Amino acid sequence: MRMRPDPSSGFPGRTYRFYDGSVIFPFGHGLTYSAFAMQEVPCPEGEVEEGSSSSSSSSSSSFEWRNKMVHLTTRSVEEPEGEVELGRVCVKVTNTGPRAGRIVLLGFLSPPENEGEGAPRRSLRAFGGVELAPQETAVAVMSFMEADVSLADAAGVFQRVLGEWVLEMEELRVVVPVM
Repeated sequence: MRMRPDPSSGFPGRTYRFYDGSVIFPFGHGLTYSAFAMQEVPCPEGEVEEGSSSSSSSSSSSFEWRNKMVHLTTRSVEEPEGEVELGRVCVKVTNTGPRAGRIVLLGFLSPPENEGEGAPRRSLRAFGGVELAPQETAVAVMSFMEADVSLADAAGVFQRVLGEWVLEMEELRVVVPVM
């Protein structure tokens, strides 16, 4: 089955990675009994344990890390030995609704604009869920490795793509520079 779009035949492409038309229900759409707000925040220095609270503050911001930490899964297979973290994005998620609720966080990564024909429009690179009481906040931490920002060239060899990738979570858009 063809997945990539084919301009010569007018085939629009299949799956969320290539399709460019309007959608009725976005990928991951579902019901929740609450409302949530998201905001990018500076990441703490060093390692942060999942479920822990950190009270260190970042030098670039006055945001205090006194929230529940949630590490999102960024791949379904073991990381190759020696692969280095290229970057980290932290997102503060707050339950703004009147009751407890669960949200599934889906992080889609889009390659730089000029990436050429055949490149996916976006790919699911991070996911995870968190349950929050009313007005409770958690911080989702997404670490990106070289495999997350690599695309296959014409010969099928994966290469790191330099430029400004874009991370999307719900309405939040964060630019992730890859050098």
